[in-house]
Amino acid sequence: MEQLRTYVIGITAAGLIAGILLGIVRSKDTSGTLLRVVVGMFLTFTVIRPIVNLNIGDINSNLTSFSQEAGESAADGEILARDFYCSYIKSETQAYILDKAEDYGADLTVEICLDDSESAVPVGVQIRGSVSPYAKTALGRIMERDLGILKENQVWID
Repeated sequence: MEQLRTYVIGITAAGLIAGILLGIVRSKDTSGTLLRVVVGMFLTFTVIRPIVNLNIGDINSNLTSFSQEAGESAADGEILARDFYCSYIKSETQAYILDKAEDYGADLTVEICLDDSESAVPVGVQIRGSVSPYAKTALGRIMERDLGILKENQVWID
């Protein structure tokens, strides 16, 4: 980055010097034409010299480094997105169960367990709180029917 900054400053300085020289000499005779040619060559040399001296190995190593950093960032982004998605699925499933429990007058706390697949399907639930046997049975059926959480994966803790 420092090299790019130096390059841009060098080109800017060369352009300023060229502008000043050409502004001072405005003649259209041979000396003015010669000065314009020399200033043009100076500007061309200033722009091209750093490009000619550019080390291709440095570019390749920088590109490799950028590629590795991009890959790491993409992997971090995928993990972050997966965590957010799992959190969303858990909270929505929990809200659904608590809403149904409220219909039966039950005051519960719910913890959802998801599978390890990409779709993060709820496969288990741990439920705490006091609930009547009727409500427990009804909620168990609702979780099995609507959410696909099997009865054996529904853990009730009183």
